[in-house]
Parts: sequence; structure tokens; C-alpha cells
Amino acid sequence: MVTETVRICKLPNWWHPSTGGPHYIYSGMVGQRQLAYFSGERTQESMAKLIEQGIEERNKATALAGVMCLSEARIGGTKQAELILRLAKRYEHPLAGRLAEVHLRARSALANDNNFLCQAVWMMAGGVSPIAEAEH
Repeated sequence: MVTETVRICKLPNWWHPSTGGPHYIYSGMVGQRQLAYFSGERTQESMAKLIEQGIEERNKATALAGVMCLSEARIGGTKQAELILRLAKRYEHPLAGRLAEVHLRARSALANDNNFLCQAVWMMAGGVSPIAEAEH
């Protein structure tokens, strides 16, 4: 366990400026602002459409707004991860699928944390993290 902890701590932070993190954070902030002006019902179906719209338009903020609102719509973490996994498969994005699968494998620990899911959707909408597939 100590060896794995040391290995993980050596990994570059995905949110660090050199790895594209500010783009993710900025997209999240804009996405939160979009939610403030969202006039539709906040249901799983409407948020799924918002996520798909963001992915198809390559609008990271819109896609993130949809994911962030899934919790507000009282959609549990497992259902959120299953939705994101289906989208990753539909849009043929294996890295996003891998992040959704990580969430599903650790569902009890990540029940209230949608960070992996937000990263997955951000990448499907065109976000790039140069360390996402780095082997360490």
C-alpha cells in the first residue's frame, strides 16, 4: 500500500497549469454560470441532452454544466457514471470510458464525488490533459 501511495504521489497533478488544469477549472466555472440561467427542468433526461449538446458542439462548459446538475436532479453517483459510460461508448472515447469505469469500481467511495465524471465529459467535449494517458 505504501508503494502504491508513493507512486500516486509522484504523478503530476491533472489540474496543474502545465497539464491543462486551468482550462478544466475555467470550463467548470462557466458551466456553473450557465446553470444559473438554465430555464428547463433539471431531470436526468434534460441534463443528458445538455451533456450531449456540449460534447457535439465541443463546448466544455455546457457539457460540464449538465454533469454538475445531475446531482442537483438527485441522480445518484452510480447512475451518473453509467450515463457517462454509455456516452463514452457512443462517442467512442475510451479515456472517458475508463474514468467512468474507475468511478463505478469505487462507487461506494465516490458516491458523492463526480470529479472523474466531470473530467470524462470535459475530455469528450474536447478538453485535453497531456498527462491523462502517461504511464508512471
